[in-house]
Formats: sequence, C-alpha cells, structure tokens
Amino acid sequence: FGKVCHLTKKSMTGEQRECFVDIYRKLCGWHGSPTVGRKPNNPTKTLCLPSAATSIDVNAECRRLCAYNFPAMTLFVESQNFGKELSASFCGLCTDKHSQIRRSVALGFHEVDEFVLEIDFRVFIRSLKL
Repeated sequence: FGKVCHLTKKSMTGEQRECFVDIYRKLCGWHGSPTVGRKPNNPTKTLCLPSAATSIDVNAECRRLCAYNFPAMTLFVESQNFGKELSASFCGLCTDKHSQIRRSVALGFHEVDEFVLEIDFRVFIRSLKL
C-alpha cells in the first residue's frame, strides 16, 4: 500500500492523496469488525483464510502490515504534513499491545531516518515505548 502511494503520488490529485492517507489511517486503527456502524453488503459471506492462518488475529495482522508500510507512507505525506496526517497513527502503532507491530515499526525506522530529522521529535519521544 505504502509503496503504491509513494510511487504514484506525482500523478495523484490532492483529493486522491487525502483518500489514500485516510484509508491508511483507518487501517492503522482497525481494532474491530469492518462492518461496525454499517450494514454488510453480504452477511452470509465469510472470510476464507488458509487453515494455518485461522489462528492469527486478523486485525493485528492488518496493523502489522500498516507498520511495515509506514516508511513509504511517511515519504508519501512529506515532512510538512506528517504531524497532522500520520503522527497519531505512528503513536498508535508504536504503542500497540502486540509486540510484532511495535517491532515492525522499529525495523522500518532506519528507512526514513534522514526524513525524520525534519519532523518534530516530540512526536517520536511520546512514542518511545518500542
């Protein structure tokens, strides 16, 4: 997700860019059923996962993938917009109850280290529960 956003940002309109950032933020905070608050399109349709994956917390896996994509999304939103668009998601991923999500954020941090120098470090200091 992050790579697609980063590679196509030059051809996106402002509205499209905002839509992708909004989707990413929602995925970062996905802790419940995607049908909460709205009627499902097909209530009889179930999520089919391979047998090995059925014991995985699907919501946590979604957030782990968001953490993995965080460096590309950081580059996508650019430093001047980071505070208002991704800082809350970053803090949420850094303080997630699942260690694999926090680990994924930490492993990708080096990819944006130069970029991070431009960002207000108060955001990162609040999130140092890695």
